[in-house]
Amino acid sequence: MKVMQLLEQLKRNGKTIIIAAHDKELGNNPLFDHLIELNEGKITSNTSIAHYMHQQ
Repeated sequence: MKVMQLLEQLKRNGKTIIIAAHDKELGNNPLFDHLIELNEGKITSNTSIAHYMHQQ
């Protein structure tokens, strides 16, 4: 089973999934519904993916 398929299955089963990545394009995946951005260890943005994508 591929990683994304496993994450999708976990989410369908009601699990919370947290991923730390340097690639904001992961937010384009329907698996994710929230984006928290950090800069030098401090939260600089905490928004829903829908709101984030609308701002782009």
